[in-house]
Amino acid sequence: MGVRAHARHLFDERWSRAYWLGRCEGFHVEGPRGRVGVVEAVRRGGDGSPTSLGISCGVLRRRVREVPIDDIAEIDPRDLRIVLRREKEES
Repeated sequence: MGVRAHARHLFDERWSRAYWLGRCEGFHVEGPRGRVGVVEAVRRGGDGSPTSLGISCGVLRRRVREVPIDDIAEIDPRDLRIVLRREKEES
């Protein structure tokens, strides 16, 4: 079962934010200005809890951007979507 089917199958309001953040690889990421990219990796701290997400960005999704968990406003497992509070300005 793929990530998408797994997420839809397991969705239940009882599951916590931390549970879904730890299992959000493949979710689409949106910011205030629209689509940002796709979650490629979940980075974890020493205790195993999610600390940041590696998001592939750009047309060919070759650039990976680190997004701290604190920058995530919403996670929607039904739509396999993450919404950021804000987007970092890149130079």
